[in-house]
Amino acid sequence: MNEFTVTVDRARDQLRVTPGRVYLPYAREGQLWSDLEKPSKATPNGHLSPEAQDLVDFATAIFHLDKICPRGERERWVRKIHLKIGLRNPAQFNLIADDLKWALSILGGDNFTFEVTTIRTTPPTATKGTKKVRGWGQLTDIALLSGGQDSFAGAAKILEIQANNPLLVRVHTRDKSNPSEVTAKLRQRFNREPAFYSQSLSLSKVDPPVLAKIDPFIHWLTNNSLAHGC
Repeated sequence: MNEFTVTVDRARDQLRVTPGRVYLPYAREGQLWSDLEKPSKATPNGHLSPEAQDLVDFATAIFHLDKICPRGERERWVRKIHLKIGLRNPAQFNLIADDLKWALSILGGDNFTFEVTTIRTTPPTATKGTKKVRGWGQLTDIALLSGGQDSFAGAAKILEIQANNPLLVRVHTRDKSNPSEVTAKLRQRFNREPAFYSQSLSLSKVDPPVLAKIDPFIHWLTNNSLAHGC
């Protein structure tokens, strides 16, 4: 079993990887800052609650450590990962920590432990969301839209019910699907513009690639369901 300690470092602006240890750069204007900040910009009021931002921070860490921490072969496939992260409201996070560990074990087969400390941050200033985001209205569902047949069928099933107003989300990967073509097909079929949001992540090209299904499920369902109130 490969073992790693992953530390979220809010003073670091560059990724650091040593044997068995990963230091994720969460400093303002660092390598991962846009990943942490962009979801809040896609909200009607331009910011997230402290608890929602905590989950964005957590999900971002999970996405990147899954890419960075290599698996072994055969009996060493499962990883043991200790995540050290500072959050704004650790007490609230700890209420769902066991559920998150369970979800991660199901998705990737890994053994996670969390070490959570308290950080102090300045409350964000409310801003006006973009016209596009405000035009989405009240969202009712959230679904991943990778561009493949499975996700397309899932999105279509939700849109068949006129009262549903889903947010379709996509993380840019190395696949060659064209999200514009997919959303155009949905728009033509259901005669309405679906709410669609996509984002490239800063370290998405870090090698070696990992086969676990942790990403993008945890990262995007967490970020976007919180950001858009689904």
